[in-house]
Amino acid sequence: MVFKIMYKFQDDDKSYTCYVTHSQYINFKNLPSIKEIIILKRNQMEMKQYEEEMQRSIDEAFANSTSHIKNLSDEL
Repeated sequence: MVFKIMYKFQDDDKSYTCYVTHSQYINFKNLPSIKEIIILKRNQMEMKQYEEEMQRSIDEAFANSTSHIKNLSDEL
């Protein structure tokens, strides 16, 4: 299952949106750089390539790099 989420980084007042799987959501919400996270939509069609890119972004974020996540997300 894929979720559309909206989130904010600790050092950024902008909100971003993206699609993540359930396991990615669990990892994403535990990132120290994430200040706020909200699930916007459920039951979206799975997009395998996007899931893999988002997972790489989450992995990079755990290494304190948020630029790749920002590139994959929509700024609100």
